[in-house]
Amino acid sequence: MSVWWPAIGQDIQQIVSSCNDCRESRPTQRKEPLLTTPLPARPWERVGADISLLSYRSTPLQATGASPAQLIMGRQIRTPIPTLESNLQPAWPDLHKVKQADAKAKASYRRNFNKRHNVKDLPELSPGTTVALKLDSEQGWRKCGKVLKMCETPRSYLIQTETGVLRRNRHHLMPKVDQDDGPGAPEQDAPAVPEQPTPVLDAQADTQLHQSPDPQPPAAEAAPTPEKTHRGRAVKPPERYKDFVQY
Repeated sequence: MSVWWPAIGQDIQQIVSSCNDCRESRPTQRKEPLLTTPLPARPWERVGADISLLSYRSTPLQATGASPAQLIMGRQIRTPIPTLESNLQPAWPDLHKVKQADAKAKASYRRNFNKRHNVKDLPELSPGTTVALKLDSEQGWRKCGKVLKMCETPRSYLIQTETGVLRRNRHHLMPKVDQDDGPGAPEQDAPAVPEQPTPVLDAQADTQLHQSPDPQPPAAEAAPTPEKTHRGRAVKPPERYKDFVQY
């Protein structure tokens, strides 16, 4: 037997989203589409804190064909590996080709990442929205807070919680639906039904109504006389014949 009614899918989704136990047990949200950083137009335009090794700074990148040192200083840097003096002379790479190669490589990164993780865009959150918080390493959407504002960086929000203000990515935030707003909300109490007046009977009628004749005790059935052998022993039929009528 199957059950269906109009908008059954929306009703089920609304009930699940308004269920606290269901929300706390939900897995981590799907990843959003990959955001790649644009290639800076000049050296030191964008600085990031990172621990880079000397070999990384001097190695040409697969995406651009030039090393980070070449893109920053316009020349290769000296490493413990012996090299020709001519390789250390200033020589800027073709920046136009570098930008084209970088854009092509990052487009491939986004396409492969989005396909592998089956990404999904999450809607933006407005200030004042009540949300549940959970990092990928945590279990259950048990911590709650309220959105203060959206930060300048993409998909970043400031959240007011019981322990203070936290900054979280949209991937780690799930809007919390109030149980009173969904079809799973508790039903309102039904209006009280007025009691019907109880008919009043006189004493004689009430006595006759509640009196009943004395019940007669059931007649006791006479116990069957067991058969006996010629020596006086009682004959007991085998247990396997107890469901059969013997003559």
